[in-house]
Amino acid sequence: MTNPVERTNYFLGQLLGVADYDREQQYFLHRLRSHNRFAHGWGVLNGLQVAIDGQDVVVKPGVAIDCEGNELHVHDESRSPLPSSTAPFFVGVRYVEALSAPAPASNGVRYGVVVEGAEVEIALVNATQGHAKLGPGTPGCGKRHAVVLARARQHKGSWQLRRAKSGA
Repeated sequence: MTNPVERTNYFLGQLLGVADYDREQQYFLHRLRSHNRFAHGWGVLNGLQVAIDGQDVVVKPGVAIDCEGNELHVHDESRSPLPSSTAPFFVGVRYVEALSAPAPASNGVRYGVVVEGAEVEIALVNATQGHAKLGPGTPGCGKRHAVVLARARQHKGSWQLRRAKSGA
């Protein structure tokens, strides 16, 4: 059984605490992620082309939605070194959060801002393996993992890229 979706019910004179604001944030995050998953599905929405340039894997800017419903925005071209091995690998993007804006607090330092982002991931295992009936455009598995953009393999001494099926 899943937990019910709750939101804060404001009223005049109400004393609000951190839990009230957290509940409000969680409510809107849940609604947005559910909308993304069930109305659009997971996969690439726009851009995120992959290329190999010399010794680098290059991912162009774009947007995707992961199986949890997170929006993955890659704002700038990303370059990662090719793996040293000649084994096939997968190029994907993964949702990440980082804390920012440190501020002094009674029990040390706290961070006032959560920065949402996406990072390029190069992996030997396909993060969407086992998604045969949960393909792009479906709600997916509901878990947070990378959206695979391409598979790279060596063929006659050069790297060949095969773009993953996409389409949210």
